[in-house]
Amino acid sequence: MTYRLTPRAMADIEAIGDHLSQVNPSAAMRLMQRMAARWELLATQPFSGAQRTDLLAELRHIVVGEYVTFYRVDGRDILILRVLHGRREISDEDLQP
Repeated sequence: MTYRLTPRAMADIEAIGDHLSQVNPSAAMRLMQRMAARWELLATQPFSGAQRTDLLAELRHIVVGEYVTFYRVDGRDILILRVLHGRREISDEDLQP
């Protein structure tokens, strides 16, 4: 399996990286590396994330640092829908395409 980021997830990552790099560039780089490593692990263990069917059917999530990655297993792909701060109140509307 491989992982793919939706355009919204890519925008989330760019915003997170931009924000953190203004405060601490090395911390921003470490977080991005940790996220990518965790996503690579999803390719071998796609069902390791906890289910979040309260938001959407077949939705799962993992946590890296203060950020939550929401994803679905879609055939042979891991589709990363969003990457959001864990303190944010998240609704099903946040996860729509």
